Amino acid sequence: MSRTWVWVVPGAGVVTGGLGAWLLGRAWRDCDIGINAAANSLPLALVFLGLTAVAALWWWLALSRLGAAGPAGAVLGSLLLVWGVLAWLHAPAEYPAPLCPPGNVPPWWPELLPL
Repeated sequence: MSRTWVWVVPGAGVVTGGLGAWLLGRAWRDCDIGINAAANSLPLALVFLGLTAVAALWWWLALSRLGAAGPAGAVLGSLLLVWGVLAWLHAPAEYPAPLCPPGNVPPWWPELLPL
């Protein structure tokens, strides 16, 4: 791995963590999950930190071990990480989310990707 990638790995981790926390926060807001935005901020901060760490590790492994396919594998892995976090935490199935259809899937979520 070249010196150029030294700045890409933490930056990509922060972008992945930010994207995951933003999408999760938007899903919670649109489905009226939780008490309010202030009460949801701590769990979202923890999701951001955890996802940032895991994504940075994934980018480092992908760029150092996959050779020419490293960037594509790193981006695909980041998208899968974000999707996995959303599928896991978007809303408990038994949570009464009156603003979302059955299954507590936000209306803006693409139907092709299951949550």
